Amino acid sequence: MMNLPCLAELPVVVQKVRKKHTAPSPIWNRSVSPWFSENMETLQLRATKALEDLGRKTLLATNAVPGEGKSVVTLNLAAELARYGKKVLLIDAGLRKQDLRTYMKQLRTQHGLDDALQGTCAIDDLLCFDQQTHVFFLGGNQAVKNPAKVLSQKMPAMLAQLEFQVDYIVIDVPPCGAFEDVFLMEEYADGVLFVVKQDHASQGQILGAVAELEAGDLPIIGYVFNGVSGVFSPYSYGKYGRYGKYRTYGHYKVYGEEKRPTGKDRET
Repeated sequence: MMNLPCLAELPVVVQKVRKKHTAPSPIWNRSVSPWFSENMETLQLRATKALEDLGRKTLLATNAVPGEGKSVVTLNLAAELARYGKKVLLIDAGLRKQDLRTYMKQLRTQHGLDDALQGTCAIDDLLCFDQQTHVFFLGGNQAVKNPAKVLSQKMPAMLAQLEFQVDYIVIDVPPCGAFEDVFLMEEYADGVLFVVKQDHASQGQILGAVAELEAGDLPIIGYVFNGVSGVFSPYSYGKYGRYGKYRTYGHYKVYGEEKRPTGKDRET
């Protein structure tokens, strides 16, 4: 797909609600879905290796269009990094919406990322520690006016300060196919993780978003194929598969290894 390395396939997870009016947790573990847990571990290992190869620590997570589960994937990736003993900071940089905090229900603070960026509060006073995931979190409670200006002028200095305090920084940004936020942050992040949900965005939307990312200076470390249904196998990519709607490119690549399709593999 898109000649990018696939870092993981994450299956559809259905959780039972044990109590009325209680939403299931977005943090999935082996008791909920062994497939999800195993592949999230794979994603963590491959993302870590990619950042180590770059010699850096700050990762942006984006996608083509809303509704692909990017924020849940990002949250679980941060939790998986923390499970391996890393000090991880998760930042909700979706200033137009600011809803990542809703997944971390125990976090209740008066201020958020927008206050730090605008200089009304000290950054250290706004970092929250989530007891469920063991992740440090920085995010706001409400939409920010003129987010592009805030991100381009304030974020670099803040990240420069935070990089010395943690092992990894994972930043959730809005879909690059709809907003420019990810491109405003290219110069002070280290890599991009692209999230694709099965049977959600169109081929044109996905390839267009990836083409825009590849035109920039920030390397794409790979993509996550999210919400995979049906038979689960290392190369079962649904309509975005080795071929599917995207045809073959002569070879495909899974992070760290390369394989050329045989005559049996090639599409007729």
